[in-house]
Amino acid sequence: MRRFVFIFVLILLLASIQPVMADATDPMFEAVACPFEFPADLDVTCGELTVPENRLQPTDSHITLPFAVIHSPNPNPRPDPIIYTSSGGPGLGAFGAWRHLAYNFEFLATHDIILLEQRGTRWSEPYLDCPDLNMAMFENLTRVEPREEEMAHEVQAALSCRDGLAVKGIDLNAYTTFNSVADLEDLRVMLGIAQWNFVGASYAARIGLTYARLRPDSLRSMVLDSVYDPSVNFIEARVPSFANVLEQLFAACAGDADCSQAYPNLKDHFYEVLARANDHPIAVNINHPRTDDPVTLQLTGDDLALGVFNALRDARLLPYLPYIIEEIHAGNVRVITPLAQNGFASMFSAPLGMYYAVECAEEYPFNDMEYQRSIAQGYAGLKNFLPTPSDPYICKAWGSHPVEASFREPTLGEPPALILGGEYDAVTPAAISQQTASRLRNAVYVNAPGLSHAVMDVDACARQMASAFIESPAAFSSTMCQPGTGKLKFITKNDVWSTQIVYWAATKIHPAAVIAIPASAAILTLLGLVIGLKKRASISFIAFTSFLTIFLAGVMYPIMSTDSILLGFGLPSTTIWVLVMALIGSAVFSALTYWFRLRSKYTLPTYAQVRREEI
Repeated sequence: MRRFVFIFVLILLLASIQPVMADATDPMFEAVACPFEFPADLDVTCGELTVPENRLQPTDSHITLPFAVIHSPNPNPRPDPIIYTSSGGPGLGAFGAWRHLAYNFEFLATHDIILLEQRGTRWSEPYLDCPDLNMAMFENLTRVEPREEEMAHEVQAALSCRDGLAVKGIDLNAYTTFNSVADLEDLRVMLGIAQWNFVGASYAARIGLTYARLRPDSLRSMVLDSVYDPSVNFIEARVPSFANVLEQLFAACAGDADCSQAYPNLKDHFYEVLARANDHPIAVNINHPRTDDPVTLQLTGDDLALGVFNALRDARLLPYLPYIIEEIHAGNVRVITPLAQNGFASMFSAPLGMYYAVECAEEYPFNDMEYQRSIAQGYAGLKNFLPTPSDPYICKAWGSHPVEASFREPTLGEPPALILGGEYDAVTPAAISQQTASRLRNAVYVNAPGLSHAVMDVDACARQMASAFIESPAAFSSTMCQPGTGKLKFITKNDVWSTQIVYWAATKIHPAAVIAIPASAAILTLLGLVIGLKKRASISFIAFTSFLTIFLAGVMYPIMSTDSILLGFGLPSTTIWVLVMALIGSAVFSALTYWFRLRSKYTLPTYAQVRREEI
């Protein structure tokens, strides 16, 4: 009966919303100042959407959501714009992705892009952040306490945040996917748009699927990447999914001649590292992601497993993972520093109030945690693994009202959909994205080899596919290009000159020092060469300066062409040959010219000699 009432209310609320100007494409709202300044080359109009805070339990409380319309430069844009409301999470809003959507996709060539900041996220009001909880999670990484005490520390911080938000009059039960979908529908009606095209990845894909289930007529098409399908019990599947992707990685290394030769025991060494670190935590020095002060992490095996899980999400790091695992196994724990520094960079920007408002209402009530733990016991080294280990404890205490079970029903909608999945995605496995696509009547699934979570973030072909699909779903060809990297080219110790000098300069001095120091030295050296030639300096001086310039240029090239996080592991091994050859060449040539100067009268006069002659 309860389920029937929920569905009836849902139909009543959504059916009452009808497009007021089905053929209109111009924004029908009062423009307001944007939350931040967009660049001058984009034509952007901002507005605000005021909606009920809780649609299932209506009160007088309303919230305000900012939105932005990035206008296409095309004088005749298509009437069906792109709608984007979340960058995932839950908790990451739309506005943070404006640059990516405007410049890395081809959407603006023919479509406007509309960004609606999801309720509870950065630029909406209220913003459900919990900075003290973020800090508690980080502090647990700097000490080693019994697991129960660490979890209790985070639960206490979570409940303190929850109570603080409640004191402000915020109804945390209102910040769910269903309410966010209703916000989208309100905006569509207000703007007089008949249909639009939904784009989203990860949790945002859950919003898209829910929208397609409740209001399929509002969507002309969808592009969903790394799908967080509401009908899947992701928490129960976390450990098996992670373990399966690790097995894929180990198998790929075993199938690569260089990787298998360098690391024949990769899998065994990985689990040995986890076991050793659980017995004796590893001390790692980083700069605090918020204060930049030096801080020492105490990382257990469980922490390292989580670090590898997060590293799997980064396409840049996938080829380095065997190298990183083996270096830690061999005792070189310095390779953890760039991983940790990069991994924690965005830790304090996640609004955990919004995250738990969604997860504790939509995901955890529908997962059997006892079953999850029993499954995890079968995986050595991963029995305590969850992306956020305290989630079961926090959700148990958070007190959210679970959403109705109908929310978890599979979407069998009509809107044409392009579904993308990454081969090494341990967050939302490719098999799940493919399964979601198989249930949709008009869906195309595309797998991206060699990539992991959020394929469109890193892959140009996937972005081209998204634009082409929205332009014409009927004419779309999944063979228009090949997303992904194909077979991974793994990095081994032979490919890396293990030095952290460059990374140290970037983190301890300033990121610009990575290029500024050798660049300045090269410029000064080149200037010395020019002056030397003009002033008729000795051949040895000119020779030495010439080779020093080449040497510094050789240093700069690999630095400038290597991603900053990868510099933390060292420079490409080819760099050492540039340095060695330049040094040897400089030394040999300088020695020869000095010898030639002693033996021959054909030596350029020095600057002092020229001055004496002039005087």
